[in-house]
Amino acid sequence: MISDSPSVLSSRNQNIRIAALSLLAVITLGCGLLTVLHRLEPEPHVLSGVMPVVNGIFYLILLIVLYRQPQKLNMVLWTGVLGGLGSLLFGVWYFTLQAAFSRDIQLIDTLPPMSAMPLGMIMGMFVFARNRQILIAAIATWLLIALPILIYLACHHEELFTPRGLDLTITLGPVTAILSALIPFHSGVEQTVTSLRSERAQMQALAERDPLTQLYNRRGMESFFTALFLSPNTRLGVILFDIDHFKTVNDRYGHDMGDRVLQRVTQRCSRVLRQDDRFARWGGEEFLVVIPGVGDGQRPVPWDHRVLNAIAEELRIAIATEAIEPVGQVTASFGVTRLGANDTIDSVLKRVDQAMYQAKQQGRNRVVNL
Repeated sequence: MISDSPSVLSSRNQNIRIAALSLLAVITLGCGLLTVLHRLEPEPHVLSGVMPVVNGIFYLILLIVLYRQPQKLNMVLWTGVLGGLGSLLFGVWYFTLQAAFSRDIQLIDTLPPMSAMPLGMIMGMFVFARNRQILIAAIATWLLIALPILIYLACHHEELFTPRGLDLTITLGPVTAILSALIPFHSGVEQTVTSLRSERAQMQALAERDPLTQLYNRRGMESFFTALFLSPNTRLGVILFDIDHFKTVNDRYGHDMGDRVLQRVTQRCSRVLRQDDRFARWGGEEFLVVIPGVGDGQRPVPWDHRVLNAIAEELRIAIATEAIEPVGQVTASFGVTRLGANDTIDSVLKRVDQAMYQAKQQGRNRVVNL
């Protein structure tokens, strides 16, 4: 079964909620239509007039609750299923027992048109319930709702071999069995879809991660940037830094040592940054940090230049303080900027690159803010 959460529903749960809202609306309208039809009958049974009204009000309440409180999706779904099964159970047993103990009443004449409702409920559960829950519901529905009618018809051949009797027998017998047989198939399809989603997520992660540092790569960071720019009132700070004299490290100590320096720098900076900050290997020995404008009580919002400078200084000190043997001290030059009202992705990146270039020109191992 799906899980409730007070936070925003996942995309899958959103789809289920839309389907549930549509289904509840259809059931409510159907109950209203049945109420009108039973009113037009010459001599309607009391229950035929009452049950559609009660069910219509019940499902209308669930519809309103789910529309106004999406986080109660799980509760609404189970309430709807149990309420529907309870209503069917009461109606079937009432009319079946009434016909069984009365010689003047035939079930095929009094039983409301509800033979397809158990099938509809089981099929609905395919959308949101787990396979074991679907199987339990199918067995319970057949034993408590379908079986009493089938037993009655088996004992009353004069009703069994009527069009209504044969329709009830086929619907509640072979058709229900075929639907139940689809449950294992549904399980296989669900497992396949889950596996494909997992593989897709893994491939996406591989495509957006740098294999050496496990940071976001340029592609991953650009996707994040694009998503931020599509959000209204986006406020963020951007830090770009480049390891000083990195080519010398590669030339003198080899590329393996260069890779080790990149990994050490990544580890030291990651300890300074928050979980919400985005840290990427922008290319070669360049790294990009994007700091979303969210105050968390531990750090002020980053659209203040002083805050961004302080963060960049923390990163600079974390890199330069401790030597990386056998290379020795490693330093980096930092460019810092913040997103302006008329900025684009290109303008922000160009400005922060200019700031970093100025830090290089001014002697390296420093922070420049533009």
